[in-house]
Amino acid sequence: MNVLFLSFDGVTDPLGRSQILPYLFGLRDQGHEISIISLEKASEQEINRFKEELREQKGIKLFPGRFQSWPKGISYLINSNRVKKQFRKALREEDIQIIHSRSVVPLSVISNLVPKKMKVIFDMRGFWADERIDGGIWKKENPLFRRAYKKFKREERYWIQRSDSIITLTHAAKNEIMHWSQTGFQEGTLRSFVFSESIEPAEIDKKTKVIPTCVNTSHFNPKRFSNHQTSEQRQKIGIPDGDLVFGYLGSLGTWYLFEEMLSFFLSALGSYPNCSWLIITREKPENIIDRIKASIKDEEKSRRILKKIFIQGADYDQVPQMVNATDIGLYFISTSFSKIASSATKTGEFLSMGKPVITNSGWGDMEDLAKKYPKYIYLSDQIDFEAMGDTFNQSSLNSKKSEIRQVAEIELSLGSGITEYNEIYNQLGH
Repeated sequence: MNVLFLSFDGVTDPLGRSQILPYLFGLRDQGHEISIISLEKASEQEINRFKEELREQKGIKLFPGRFQSWPKGISYLINSNRVKKQFRKALREEDIQIIHSRSVVPLSVISNLVPKKMKVIFDMRGFWADERIDGGIWKKENPLFRRAYKKFKREERYWIQRSDSIITLTHAAKNEIMHWSQTGFQEGTLRSFVFSESIEPAEIDKKTKVIPTCVNTSHFNPKRFSNHQTSEQRQKIGIPDGDLVFGYLGSLGTWYLFEEMLSFFLSALGSYPNCSWLIITREKPENIIDRIKASIKDEEKSRRILKKIFIQGADYDQVPQMVNATDIGLYFISTSFSKIASSATKTGEFLSMGKPVITNSGWGDMEDLAKKYPKYIYLSDQIDFEAMGDTFNQSSLNSKKSEIRQVAEIELSLGSGITEYNEIYNQLGH
């Protein structure tokens, strides 16, 4: 099939390289013709070089636009016009059969330009407009943001009806959409969601597939690192020998509950002093240290605690080795309405490295996964701090590595995600 992939995220960005291109490379290997429209933050020279690499090495055609971040409001209109321009160009130059859009945003931009008989995959990712309200990015009190919210919810509703295939990251999100089709969704006066035409839950069920955020299990493979390398990495970071190491991976922005994670770690440390926390992030260490000091307040206590917390930066190639230096993934996510549609990349990354994870309930499909894999995925409110040394002893953790990794291979592997997308492409082609 000849597929046009749409994204407001750049494929030269870290997210694009780790969460977009691996899927598209796999689908190209399955025999599909792939073209991409994206908004890039890289320099013109970098974009052109990457564009040529994609064409020559992977046979993928890139139609890039430059991402505009300023001024706010106007920048969205500029970005939208650039996407429209590239969309028209792609339709002229390529025999496109399927449009595959990453989130509602690109579809809302080209809504009036999509040929009526064109097959469309609405890859929702999450409840985009709701995330902006829940995350405080759009203030409910601001009439412009209220208008924007309603516009994108209308677009979301339209493409749920119009699309030939819908993809969600979680079963919880799929069930929520099916609920909308029956009763609508209302919360106060801002959120209201009803379909303009009747649409049966069975119809949504039939055309909706759940594909969570997947992990490249070849890249995140503990067999790449020997025990000696792991020990050496810990020593290099400064982690005390024999410590049980909690690990956090990624940014500490809007959705991640840093203070709650810190509180959990302090409770663990109080019951089991031989533990450390390794935070793997590109954020400035001094900003995180300031947050820790502000939370603990007691200067002497914060000094002691900071000796057990290690903050390390890492690029994508370095991340597996850093994760390998941990024992348990630890991350808490906001439990707002929109987060039922979220699937954290770090879940697959820790599991693929043979590390169990501890997280909170109330977001995504984590409660169901914890019930299905209770020995590898733990909910924070079920942790017995007094028994932590027994539950997570090194011997037990080492013996479970291959079993834990198997969970990632079954539930969250890049290969399984590519297979699911390939089936959708082929079904729409018949």
